[in-house]
Amino acid sequence: QISDPVFSKKDEVAYKYISEDKQNNWLVVADSFGGQAKIIESLGDNYNSVQVAWSPTNEVVAFYAKPIGLNKSEIFFIGLQGENNKSLIVDGDNFKGLWSPSGNRIIYQVVSNQNNYNPMLWVVDASSDRIGQHKINLGLSTWVDKCIFSDELTVYCAVPRELPQGAGFYPELAEIGSDLIYKIDLSTELKKIIANPVIDNQNNFSIQALYLSDNKDILFFWDKNTNKVYSIHLK
Repeated sequence: QISDPVFSKKDEVAYKYISEDKQNNWLVVADSFGGQAKIIESLGDNYNSVQVAWSPTNEVVAFYAKPIGLNKSEIFFIGLQGENNKSLIVDGDNFKGLWSPSGNRIIYQVVSNQNNYNPMLWVVDASSDRIGQHKINLGLSTWVDKCIFSDELTVYCAVPRELPQGAGFYPELAEIGSDLIYKIDLSTELKKIIANPVIDNQNNFSIQALYLSDNKDILFFWDKNTNKVYSIHLK
């Protein structure tokens, strides 16, 4: 069974091959037609801890999160050529990362008892020689799936107004909630609410994903409650 396919900028696809035999679970890279498949890493029982995530430089294929104690995980950057990259220590579980356009940093989410078991957003350097430097808690409780980079230092995120305890492990608890849209300046850590989207007095948007137009002047968001896409003019 093929799981979590992600395409690179070079039209290669990375995916997890999962079978009933744990010895036959693999991280695989193939061409865009699924041919010339190359095994990158054995996954064993750890396939749920691996996030397929091509870096913009095509050097990193995936992240592997390994618990190393209470509220701590070690994140390994799995390279395309088996590189021995430096790892990243994060303060929590349920890691998921999002690359910046250059690949020099990532924003990521982790869950811990320090935040009521809700997702907390961080940023950290992630280029091969600087992994783990300048790790900063951005002070926003949301998921990276609800964020998008506009440029290397600007991120937009949909952030729930409030989250019930444990939503970091059970995101469905927050599906009926409502979101504010923040603009984050990573150079200053300044966070600014740019939109408070509402449908009417009875219903609110539950934003699942953000998208940007090619010239970065329109922000689109997909609302799960209405299953429609809406837009916000940024300039």
